[in-house]
Amino acid sequence: MTFFDRLYPYLMALSATVMVGSLLLYAVSPEEVPLTPSGEVLADTEVAKSPTIQATPIEQIRVGQRVPGRNPEVSDLERSRFIDPDPQTWRKLELQLLKEDGHTLDITLLRPLIWIEQTQAKVGDTVYLEMHELGAVGDAKVLSLEDCPRIAPPPGNVVTGKFVHGTDQPLVNVLVEGLTKPIGCTSNHPFWSETRQAFIEAGQLQPGETVRTLKAGKTTIVSVLPRPPTDKVYNLEVHGEHVYQVAELGVLVHNTYTPGIEFPAFHPGDSITKTLPDGSYPRWFAREATEKANTIQGRYWMNRALQAGPGEFTQRQLTTMQAGFAPRIRVRVRNRATGQIEVRSVSKELHHNLRACGQN
Repeated sequence: MTFFDRLYPYLMALSATVMVGSLLLYAVSPEEVPLTPSGEVLADTEVAKSPTIQATPIEQIRVGQRVPGRNPEVSDLERSRFIDPDPQTWRKLELQLLKEDGHTLDITLLRPLIWIEQTQAKVGDTVYLEMHELGAVGDAKVLSLEDCPRIAPPPGNVVTGKFVHGTDQPLVNVLVEGLTKPIGCTSNHPFWSETRQAFIEAGQLQPGETVRTLKAGKTTIVSVLPRPPTDKVYNLEVHGEHVYQVAELGVLVHNTYTPGIEFPAFHPGDSITKTLPDGSYPRWFAREATEKANTIQGRYWMNRALQAGPGEFTQRQLTTMQAGFAPRIRVRVRNRATGQIEVRSVSKELHHNLRACGQN
């Protein structure tokens, strides 16, 4: 099943954490020599104006850089609609959040101006994040808002987010034939299984099972064993394909489901209960505001804009809907900090999540 059609594919920035060979990238500290491969991903590097692919320590990966990867579940039609971030209309943000487990999460993001406008992100203010897989739910402080860095030329998929934090999550070592050192990742990190023709969680992979690689084509699982905790992990968000290649062989991995970065007006749980006018059903939940067009809400509002009657919506609301976003309205909400009633501009579709007391 393919992704849904979108009017503005440049708004897409699909989450794909890069950590060894999964969406969660684990950068192994220098003293953990046996796990060095888990701290490397394959990245595009420009040499004499000709990009080459090489293993790069996760610590050195930056937003705007590219990583290779082709998702077997993405159709050529969907792939043809990917549009890379444009430095003219995108910005770089630095944020910090104190996680529920006490660890600090440092975040670097590339986001389009429409996303910044929707979230009202400003330096010194906070934005609400829901990143359950990282144990990060709450207000994150915006430390900086800068021009978008240079975007590396193709091939590869643009890294649009980097996350650095401590973790108490269980880890595993995945050893594949052709590697002398294992790939360190979370036990729920999906690897593409050629045997089952599906993404399978690392902890569920079986010895002898075949996985896809960039350099060797295919290889087999040797073992999957528990791994001791590490002090710091690195996670990435990759635009478009949702996948990346890890370790020297370039093992193909995907991210497990995670709400990703969410704000009060964009909750993925609400989308799954609705039916699209054309009967389609979503493959992915929204992970962030920029993925809105890839959800039930997004497709619903696109169709709703086409069916709108004269004067039913303003031109600005129609433009927002055509991009896959719910139109915004003004509502009275209770400020959780002060207890006072305030008037805010929120998504019409989800204003109840902000404890709306009434609608103007």
